[in-house]
Amino acid sequence: MNTFERLLKDNRNGNLYFHILDSNRELRYGDYRKVTPGKELKAKRTGEFQPYLNKHPVFCEYGMHASKHIQDAHVYRFINTECWVCLVRLWGNVQHGSDKSVGLRRKVVAMRQIKSGDMAKIIKGGKFYKKSDYDYHFVEWVLANPWDGKDD
Repeated sequence: MNTFERLLKDNRNGNLYFHILDSNRELRYGDYRKVTPGKELKAKRTGEFQPYLNKHPVFCEYGMHASKHIQDAHVYRFINTECWVCLVRLWGNVQHGSDKSVGLRRKVVAMRQIKSGDMAKIIKGGKFYKKSDYDYHFVEWVLANPWDGKDD
């Protein structure tokens, strides 16, 4: 069993997803906490939301978002600029949409900075027809040299 398969199988603390951060590693939309590997983040109210939102995540309004596939995460953050690719666990009343999921908690399992022009190196110039092929290569790439969070 390879590392990707082990990560997928070990879902004790939520399923494995992708999340992409801007180069500053901060969350957006009024919640500017810095993201580091291993730290659990809980959904935080950043505006005047209804009280029920404390227990129920809502797409694009409240919760910690992530995507099952790197190509879907890419839609929300463009990887052609400097950014961080994160492998995350998502849990807590998780809701699933067609290209993203939202839950009350998220934890970065591993993350790595991607620089402009690195995309071709990551996918090794291959042609992939299934999202899972891209996912596998991104997991492999992140885990080959993950950031440990110590030089912050």
